[in-house]
Amino acid sequence: MTTCDRTERIETRALQAWHAAYLVSGIKGYDWHIEAVGDALCSVSSSDPSILLNRVIGLGSEQPPGEEQLRAIRRIYDDAGVERFFLHVVPAWKGDDTNKLLEATGYRKYRSWMKFVHAGRPVEEAKTDLEIRPVGPEHGEAFAAIAAPAFDLREVSQPVVALLTGLEGQIAFMSFDGEQPAGTGTIYVDGATATKTRSTCCATTASSTHSGICRRAALSRTIPV
Repeated sequence: MTTCDRTERIETRALQAWHAAYLVSGIKGYDWHIEAVGDALCSVSSSDPSILLNRVIGLGSEQPPGEEQLRAIRRIYDDAGVERFFLHVVPAWKGDDTNKLLEATGYRKYRSWMKFVHAGRPVEEAKTDLEIRPVGPEHGEAFAAIAAPAFDLREVSQPVVALLTGLEGQIAFMSFDGEQPAGTGTIYVDGATATKTRSTCCATTASSTHSGICRRAALSRTIPV
């Protein structure tokens, strides 16, 4: 399996783990479901227009995308009333005609979705006066209060975001200024992939002053897992 395959597939597993936690959470009045179209997984939420929830991953992982598959994906979001979603198009999984098919079926390039692979060398610890530590579901509400707005998620999505602090295979981190929550971060690990840091990782902060250093400090603590 190539590095590209590993990084893409662990992102798929992370999304599935989050959605599975939502299904058993008992959260009422919220719509979020996942539908498969061939090798593509369509994450769909009519409750929140955020592309964090409305996105397609795995496209082309088994075979290059086809026209009918691309049209079927659009129909899923149209039927759900979702006007905007992200289609992850992995360069290594494209066919010779993928770009033409995307254009013919109404997709347009918006921006790149970048991933970085760590070489496994020791990570220099970033200096910060914030305390950074792993957290669990007991911090879910505070975690979501920071992370949801940072990713432009609606307030109604905060209980769903709070679930990120209790996923199997995921480590959630928060930074604190004294007892005041200041930032959040998550890393999803999966077997041997985790030892090579091929994982999903994000860091956000409630304070723009601390955002950069909080992110670096959180990453320096999560990478060696």
